[in-house]
Amino acid sequence: MSENGFGEFWSEYPRKVAKIAASKAFEKALTQASAEEIMAGLKAFNDHLEKHPRERQYIPHCTTWLNQGRWADEHEAKVTPQDQMNFDEQRRAFIRRYESDPEFWGRFDNMLKLYNVGPYSKQNVDT
Repeated sequence: MSENGFGEFWSEYPRKVAKIAASKAFEKALTQASAEEIMAGLKAFNDHLEKHPRERQYIPHCTTWLNQGRWADEHEAKVTPQDQMNFDEQRRAFIRRYESDPEFWGRFDNMLKLYNVGPYSKQNVDT
């Protein structure tokens, strides 16, 4: 790693805008975290972007990312067993509500085909 680690950080950051300001923000960030912590956060951010791509305009500027302490962000939602139970319960309620409506399932299949994820039917999503 270079003297303070900014060179490596800059080379890995996905949106290179305002390098001088970013360098100053990196120096300031080093008063709150080590270069290793910041780089670990950047790796997690880059991994998240790989799994969940977004348009360049929605990736924060490097300076913003540093000034907001984004190296400490949690990127993956943690689903608890209670969350999963709630989801399963809601899915069963949804099925019960629409199970006898063939028109609904036809529209549902068409929507899924539109998004290239179908076809599905009540039988495919029923528990």
